[in-house]
Amino acid sequence: MRIDHMVEELKQEVVIPEIVQRKARDAFSQIQQEVKSTNDSKKVRIFYKRRKTRLGKQAAVFAVVVCASAAAAAVVYASSATVSAKAYHIWSQSLKRILHISEVEQELLEKNAVSDHPLQSVEDAGVKVTSVQSIVDNRFAYLAFQVDGYDFSKNTDTGFDEVNVWIDGKFANNYGGSFDGNEYCMLISPGEDMDTVIGKEVRVEFSGLGSCEKAEVQGEVDGRWELSWTLQGSDELAVYQMEEALGDSGAIVTKAEISPISLNLIYHMPRKTVEEPYYDETNQQKGIATFYAEPPGIAGIKMKDGNIYTGIVNGGSEGYLSKDSDLYRVSVSVSQMIDSQNVQALLFWKENSGQSENEKLTEDMFYEVPIG
Repeated sequence: MRIDHMVEELKQEVVIPEIVQRKARDAFSQIQQEVKSTNDSKKVRIFYKRRKTRLGKQAAVFAVVVCASAAAAAVVYASSATVSAKAYHIWSQSLKRILHISEVEQELLEKNAVSDHPLQSVEDAGVKVTSVQSIVDNRFAYLAFQVDGYDFSKNTDTGFDEVNVWIDGKFANNYGGSFDGNEYCMLISPGEDMDTVIGKEVRVEFSGLGSCEKAEVQGEVDGRWELSWTLQGSDELAVYQMEEALGDSGAIVTKAEISPISLNLIYHMPRKTVEEPYYDETNQQKGIATFYAEPPGIAGIKMKDGNIYTGIVNGGSEGYLSKDSDLYRVSVSVSQMIDSQNVQALLFWKENSGQSENEKLTEDMFYEVPIG
């Protein structure tokens, strides 16, 4: 059996500059504070998706948008306008590339109302930002914006200085965004548990625009742009109940919910403490960290036609449902649109599988959990 859709980035070590790590720590700290009141056990996993780059395997890389911070800012804009979404049916090219969406899948997403074209616009400092498209399920939203009035050809990389997002008036998880031409694409989810984000107001604030050099924005446009609209999408899920043990890990997969852009999994995972040493900046052992063991990470999916997709796990969160529960939830977005009716099995990483840079990925590296 061949394994399709593999990317070399999954085998490569990701090196994050110190300044990016600092911004990631700052943003992650703020997100943790927002989440803490709802679930002390939840861990938010943040991924930064740059152009033509995917980060994902075992959700192992924590990062943040290189040219954005999580600090809140008051946004004042010069003018705004709303265009009828019904008259707009041009798909965002960045969303098509990020989610690997075919023409047939475009029609399916439109038919099932997963895709929407909010078309809110705001202009400041000679630059106009328009929310051209969203793809939304009950937990996640991919948002695409078109930026006009700025010369993108003069920079190798472009970024906003700050990007802040609220859903239903509450600070949202922002898993990162980047420019693809003059389109800016980002992934968000609520910062605290909600039954669904559909029908909730999203507010996105951008400030500062310029070239990205050494993880900092070299400000060229001192503008501020704020857009808000009601998220539209589909909360239809393929739901599967099961009792599938993942080897001798102690984890049993009991439920899977699959939407076109996300996976939500429930494990029964009795708590087991693990101890590991941690080190200071000089690589000297500093102490022993104690934490709960995690279940095997979701690796990907196997389709009924035999194709296997790995490296598709994107931003999300995971953790025990409460401080006393043995039920462990993993909720992640994906970077490959899923036809949930044609998924044959879920794949989970076996311990130490796929970790070596030169290791070839094969099916025996995965626990396979059939569904349906």
